[in-house]
Amino acid sequence: MQEEPSLTDEGKEQRTTTSAAPRSEAFRVGIRKLYHHRCAVCGVRALGPGDGSAIVDTAHIYPKSEGGADDLRNGLCLCKNHHWAFDEGWLTVTSDHTVRVHPDLPSDADYNFIREYDGDTLHLPDDERFHPHLLYLEARRELVGETFDMSEVS
Repeated sequence: MQEEPSLTDEGKEQRTTTSAAPRSEAFRVGIRKLYHHRCAVCGVRALGPGDGSAIVDTAHIYPKSEGGADDLRNGLCLCKNHHWAFDEGWLTVTSDHTVRVHPDLPSDADYNFIREYDGDTLHLPDDERFHPHLLYLEARRELVGETFDMSEVS
């Protein structure tokens, strides 16, 4: 006879130790407010019921894992899909805030949610003082390797 499943793992706690860079709640909240809870790439804005959780994440342009600053100019508000694509290196942002897609992006339709924004300008905060800063954009591209076509978009 099989044992009945348990809904939770209560009583099965394990102690672990991890090391991670501290995340700033002010950075997370600030980026979402500056971008009006919209993805900088596609413009989607969706909030969950009740607590108002958002479909968007806050992403560091120059990654926190590399010591990236919690400066609002080092942040982007991205939907779950575009945050993943940015972190994976499938898309980047030029110095003039243009979205560029990695040349090796697979050609099948599953990647159209990335490809369709190639050459578009980011949806940016109204206040230019909080636009992504060149320092972070250039450091990001240097970190991931300059494999993108950074020529001007026509």
